[in-house]
Amino acid sequence: MHFQILLTLISCIILSFNKAYSAEIDYALGVEVGASSNVRQVANPEGDEVFESVRGSIFLNENTADLIATVNLTTQATNYQKNIQDDFNQSGLYASALWTLSPNHYEWYFQDIYTQTAIDLLQTNLPSNRQSVNALSTGPNFIWRFGKANTIRIEPRVEGFRYDIEELNNNRLNTTFDWVYAPSKNTTYSLLSRYEKTKYTALNSNASDFDLFDTSLRFTYANNKNSIELEGGIIKIESNSFGDQKDNQYRLLFINQRTKSSAVTIEVNKYVTDTSRSITSVNTSDTADTGDTGLLTTSNDLFVSDRALIDYNRRFREAELSIGISRGADDYFSQNSLDRDIKNAYVQTRWNNDRSSEISFQYSIRELEYSEQVNGIRIDDDTYGQLDYRYRINKNIFYVISYSIIQRDSSATGLSFEDKRILFSIEYTTRNRNS
Repeated sequence: MHFQILLTLISCIILSFNKAYSAEIDYALGVEVGASSNVRQVANPEGDEVFESVRGSIFLNENTADLIATVNLTTQATNYQKNIQDDFNQSGLYASALWTLSPNHYEWYFQDIYTQTAIDLLQTNLPSNRQSVNALSTGPNFIWRFGKANTIRIEPRVEGFRYDIEELNNNRLNTTFDWVYAPSKNTTYSLLSRYEKTKYTALNSNASDFDLFDTSLRFTYANNKNSIELEGGIIKIESNSFGDQKDNQYRLLFINQRTKSSAVTIEVNKYVTDTSRSITSVNTSDTADTGDTGLLTTSNDLFVSDRALIDYNRRFREAELSIGISRGADDYFSQNSLDRDIKNAYVQTRWNNDRSSEISFQYSIRELEYSEQVNGIRIDDDTYGQLDYRYRINKNIFYVISYSIIQRDSSATGLSFEDKRILFSIEYTTRNRNS
């Protein structure tokens, strides 16, 4: 996996010196010093811990008629002074490229994601409970246009997913078919179909190979103030381990642009997925994240995901506010101990004092209920709050002072904790201040 990161870095350098392309490359280098009251996030804290990190990033963007490419590569090394927590290094990568070989007829797509995901979903999300994963996907896009209103796209993909825990390694053949009918600039109707064949590669893996088929219809409409997307269909899974399964899936997305500076978003969806597919669905294309947060999913099992979200966003002249609530559930096909209901509420705000400084605040509460535990129902009540002050010294240098608190009240023995942290970081970057 580290070879692929090195290969991406070499590709960035080649593109930056190749006059045939106009790639924009930016760099960032930063250091961070912090203290934690409970760095291992245990019920009985082992004392305060002091740590420092060094972080470097490369960002590449290419946008021409022949090639659209994005590469975000970040690596970070963290050292703990008192060794309460083990030192660790981690890297994150998002790379994608779309080559147009014949305009409106033939393209080639490539995507590579390197991040971290949890090892045990039921344990605290710490570096020791994370594993690296690399998700690689590539293949052609075939495009046919019929008149002004009809477009057909067929997109075959060869995909590979590699984890530190080899039992999760798998290869996939994935083909999507989209027929889009656009009778006007505001309205589209689509027929979508997908076939996915998944095979786990480890000899000692207890994972279930499966074939997945889904078909759905989609309607979209947008005007100056409102946009709506409706999608519904069926999905069928075939596996020797858990037999044939069939379910419905749907999505409703409604965005009301109430004014030029405010919007309400409502989203309701249901779909079947798994850990590997979730990784490729996460929007990591515009972030320097090293995977430090860890994706809160890890399993070789399929699961049904239900979500409902309401979000309100308001932009002011020098500030922005977001408030939202969501509810969801994950229902696993085989590993019932991971079944969970999720309730979440959050508020995020930021205030630009002037062109050089910014204050931001975020606060969230979340309830996780695991209904299929051996010792009965488990409920985790998580609270997170963070206050940041960011000051830009000049065009390229800024520093951030941050205070955060993470608290969990769990019905499971030994999993409640409170962790308070304060951080100071300084970074040099060539990126635009709004990036």
